[in-house]
Amino acid sequence: MMNNYPAFTFNPKAMVVFIDTGYIQQVLNQMSKSDYPKFLISLLKESDRAVIKEACCRMIIKFFGKKKGKDDEDGKDEGTGKIEFINLVEPLVAIVSRSKENGNKLTALSVMAIVNMCNFSEDIKDIFLQKNGFSIIVDLLNAKDEDILLNTLRLIMTLIAQKQGDTSMIGRTLAEESDNKIIKRLIQLIKEGPNINYCFFTKQVNFMCVSLLRAFIQ
Repeated sequence: MMNNYPAFTFNPKAMVVFIDTGYIQQVLNQMSKSDYPKFLISLLKESDRAVIKEACCRMIIKFFGKKKGKDDEDGKDEGTGKIEFINLVEPLVAIVSRSKENGNKLTALSVMAIVNMCNFSEDIKDIFLQKNGFSIIVDLLNAKDEDILLNTLRLIMTLIAQKQGDTSMIGRTLAEESDNKIIKRLIQLIKEGPNINYCFFTKQVNFMCVSLLRAFIQ
């Protein structure tokens, strides 16, 4: 959409409000279910303003944070709308793979957006892992920002969650990949405690690491 209007300029603060309030989503959805995710993709790829990308991530988190089933009053239409968002995985992965350049807040929000998308679809889990997801996780586990670290731990937990009626192999793959790097990092975080790497993490990090190790063992 933005590519069609190269001379288009906007007030970043106004754009954040339009995204956060859902106004743009409401307008674009009246035309096509695919227009809104395409618009967010354009912003995530092309905008040079972190606050705008952060607003996009918050909207994705909110959209995919809705529980499936009874809470989805729109039924098939709601599911169809979410399927259109699958293409957002690529720009989100691009952000988290350059966490140092993009800053802690945007990185943490991008990881959480991926978490909620993975909760929605097993296909999105596969897409994320195919886009160098394992290496990204290993890198993010060394983050000094607690929000990034907690959301990365949530991402691992989501990836290894079992499908209904099926046993997911993702957990075993993550545990054994590249000489057990993820397992070793979890153990290191637990052993060194909240002051690891001169950072001051809360006990929640320790608790989630222990929970993940238990999940891997099972």
